[in-house]
Amino acid sequence: MCFEVEETKCETGAYPGPIKDKVDDVVINLDLEPEERWKEITVKMKPQLLNLLQEIKNFTNFVLNGKLFDYINEYLPAIVTTLPDPYGRELKGISAATGIPLGEVVLYNIFYEVFTVCTSIVAETPKGELYHARNLDFGLFLG
Repeated sequence: MCFEVEETKCETGAYPGPIKDKVDDVVINLDLEPEERWKEITVKMKPQLLNLLQEIKNFTNFVLNGKLFDYINEYLPAIVTTLPDPYGRELKGISAATGIPLGEVVLYNIFYEVFTVCTSIVAETPKGELYHARNLDFGLFLG
């Protein structure tokens, strides 16, 4: 059986309606100590982060009779010591800046390594600009 694929063009302006919220540009200064690199953005986004994380906790409250995050916060911080520098120090800095327990910061940063149904793409332009994209194929298990 043979399928003929019609050539398509990239559509611009196809999103329905005006975009209400623009995403801010963020500069992460890698010359700062690892504990300080993410401080500005995490402090700025702290209310949204805490709200999102509470929703995740509410959604998973049935796991282990509501004790899932007790275990996460007891056992996952040990992973920080196994990470190559500077990653563990960055995670500690994020935890300190937001007040989010280190175990949870570790979980959210290794989630894609544990739950691998998402696709990641890293690309470099001819000018040397790096782009990282990741889709979230959560529908696979969540309906």
